[in-house]
Amino acid sequence: MNYNNYNNGYSGGWGNENYVNGQGNGFNFLYENQENKRQDRKVLKKIGLLAGFAILGYLFLSNLVAVIINLIAMVYPNILLLAYDNVGSSAYSVIVSVIALGGPFLAIHLIMKKKNITGNLPFGTAYNRKAAVSLVMLMYPVMLFSSMGINMLSFIIQTVLGISFTSGFEGETACGFAEIAMLTLATAVMPAIIEEFMIRGVILQPLRRYGDWFAIICSSLIFSLLHGNMVQIPYTFVSGIYLGYVAIATGSIWPTIILHFLNNFTSVLVVAYTGNLSENVAVAATLLTYLIAFVCGIVGGIIYLSMRYKVKPSKGVRTLKTSEKFSAMFGNVPMILAVIMLLLSTAGSISFE
Repeated sequence: MNYNNYNNGYSGGWGNENYVNGQGNGFNFLYENQENKRQDRKVLKKIGLLAGFAILGYLFLSNLVAVIINLIAMVYPNILLLAYDNVGSSAYSVIVSVIALGGPFLAIHLIMKKKNITGNLPFGTAYNRKAAVSLVMLMYPVMLFSSMGINMLSFIIQTVLGISFTSGFEGETACGFAEIAMLTLATAVMPAIIEEFMIRGVILQPLRRYGDWFAIICSSLIFSLLHGNMVQIPYTFVSGIYLGYVAIATGSIWPTIILHFLNNFTSVLVVAYTGNLSENVAVAATLLTYLIAFVCGIVGGIIYLSMRYKVKPSKGVRTLKTSEKFSAMFGNVPMILAVIMLLLSTAGSISFE
């Protein structure tokens, strides 16, 4: 197996002065004294603290937007009718995504950059374009069918335990061009751009200093909890792992933005089929969509494997144990509060029959 060697000074998301050239995505750091260990723990705690503040900022701003709309409704009651309009509710989701999600994470990125604990976000060209395209083609159906498997397992668990999970998107429809276009913008376009910027950019990149798999797991955990319901949390955690690996393997988050979009847009298509076609035609169109995704994955997999392309994930700095890394990342007041609030939101999506 051939390995591709790359300089991680730019794509790894850390200040260039802290990086060295190495094989694959390797960060070849060996610190042996306690001072370096203390510094590594301090920086990781700082990243965790800022991430916690960003999540709290998201929760605060999303509620603030709702409060502002209710205040406006006191003067213009008709604005509440938008909640029952598919185009209006999609527009609301876009506003919340930009302000409540994008704002706090952009702020902490700028703070991290000022403190020299993150570098430029990996919006550059992928290491190998052909490998990136084929990997996206391969991972697209992998994400879709993983989601189907997890949802099936979730259904079995709900049936056995006598509980039900809700997401708030049950019964979602999109009839006509305007509704489909706005649903695509709110469900596929904006989440793909903003969430990849947040998670695979702002969160994952600085954490790679402590190991690529540690960064992938932490970012995936935050990614899943931010969805706030038991319908989405299991499969978004798994999808986060796939997306994190693609970001590291390609050296760019553009492939993950495309992959994220394709995954979400497939859900939009299924909703559009249901709302605009007869039942039998909608089922046939859905099956055809998944068949196309499957074929796409086969072709992409053949191309990717034939290239014998591989970027080896880095183990990162070796001063901290895995338990110490997780403790430093999640053991701060803002992050603890953020996780508790997200778990409470998640608990609200579980009902007992």
